[in-house]
Amino acid sequence: MYIGFRFIKILSLCAILLISCNASSPSPDIREMIESGNEYLKQGNDERAIASYDSVISLLKDTDNPNLSAAYYNRGLVFSKMRRYTQAIHDFSSVIAANPRDADAYLNRGHAYAKEIKLNRAIADYSMSLAINPNNCKANMLIGDLYVAGSRSFSDDNFERSTVFWLAVDYFNKA
Repeated sequence: MYIGFRFIKILSLCAILLISCNASSPSPDIREMIESGNEYLKQGNDERAIASYDSVISLLKDTDNPNLSAAYYNRGLVFSKMRRYTQAIHDFSSVIAANPRDADAYLNRGHAYAKEIKLNRAIADYSMSLAINPNNCKANMLIGDLYVAGSRSFSDDNFERSTVFWLAVDYFNKA
């Protein structure tokens, strides 16, 4: 009887150890999940890329892990590619909230705003990208493009049209 009790006690301890080992098993490799999302993106499998980034975001939500911003940024790129601009704006805004000095996040959110015909917000984001990185040629070109498009909206007033056009030229020269 004493041996039986001791055997049960040892089995119980082994079971507790096994349960605790499984409970503390390492979390999935976040970097690997992001890389698989990037691979899906390269292959043109946008939905699977989004699913990979979604997994990272759900695992890291409410943390300050830098991989969370990477997942939001990459998912925002996929949403932009898919012309789901409202979702892209949300993701780039999440990146900016975590890192207000991310010039690329402002640039990409500005692009999404431009596609949503929210031109003032687009110019504000492109300008913020330039404030962070004054040598950002792409931001200068995109602002110039918006001003050229705006100059076409003036019908008969050549002065206003040429003024806006010269603003565009100024940004193109900076690029």
